[in-house]
Amino acid sequence: MGNTTVKCHTYSLTKDHQSSDIDRNGPCDFSYSDNGSDLVLVIEGKRLYVHRQILAKYSPVFSAMLSDDFKEREAKEIPLPGKSYKEYRELLRAVYCHGAAHSNRDKCWPYSHLHVKPETFLLHNENVYYLLSLSDEYQIDAIKDKCEEFLCLTTTQSNVTEHLYLAELYDLKKLLKTIVPIAAKISSHKLKSSPYYTHISDKRFQIRLVPD
Repeated sequence: MGNTTVKCHTYSLTKDHQSSDIDRNGPCDFSYSDNGSDLVLVIEGKRLYVHRQILAKYSPVFSAMLSDDFKEREAKEIPLPGKSYKEYRELLRAVYCHGAAHSNRDKCWPYSHLHVKPETFLLHNENVYYLLSLSDEYQIDAIKDKCEEFLCLTTTQSNVTEHLYLAELYDLKKLLKTIVPIAAKISSHKLKSSPYYTHISDKRFQIRLVPD
C-alpha cells in the first residue's frame, strides 16, 4: 500500500508513515519548563511539562483531578504509574495541536506563543490505537473523534473484526456504521477465525453474515 495522506480538519491522517514521525519532537516535546508550564507529569521517571488550563479544558478527568476536591489541585508534580512516556507525549501533542488549530475562535487558548501548528501532528497506524484508549480514559472527545475517523477511513476486510471489537469497546457508532457493509461481504468462517471475534458481544453483534 502506498503512502496515503488524508487531510482532515486539524490532523494529517496517514495510512503509512516513516518511523521518525513517531519520535520527532516537533514544537511540542514537553521536556523543558521554560514554556510557561505550571504542572509536571512524571511517567517512567521522565517529566512532561504541561499547562493545567489546557488539560482541564480538554479532559473532564483532569478537570476533576485539578479541582478543589482532589489533592492534585495543589500538586506541582503528578506521577502517572503504569503509563507509557512515549504514548502520553503523543496524547499531549494531539491535544495541544488541536487547541492551536482552534485558537482563532477559542478564547480559552492563551498559549499562542508555543507556535504549535496543526500539521505537526500525524495520526497513523502505530499511534491511533493507544491514543484511542487514552482519549477514552481521559474523556478527551476531540481526540477520540479523530481516532474514530481514522479507523473509519482505514477499515478493510482484513481488519474489520478488530475494528468491530474497538467499536464495541469504545462505543464508536460511526465506526460501527462503516463496518456493517464491509463485514457483510465476508464469510462467517473468516470472521470467526479472527482472534478478536471471541471478544465481540453476541448481543451487539447484529451484522448479517454471508453464509459459508
